[in-house]
Amino acid sequence: MNDKQQKTLNINNFGLNLYRIRNAHKITVERFAEMLDVSSRIIYDWEAGKKFPTFERAINIANILGVTLDSILC
Repeated sequence: MNDKQQKTLNINNFGLNLYRIRNAHKITVERFAEMLDVSSRIIYDWEAGKKFPTFERAINIANILGVTLDSILC
């Protein structure tokens, strides 16, 4: 993969992608928080780009949403 093709991990991209995908699945923040066993505040912080989940949690998020980890992270 050359420099132009290389994807960059960006916390803001993660938040925007998470918001977009979660809404496409019509899952509320509250329901998603329950599914992940976290507070809804954490979901809001992730989607706003204020915080980033652990790698293990990011994998769990992708699995719950039925998408690849790459589609959320990049």
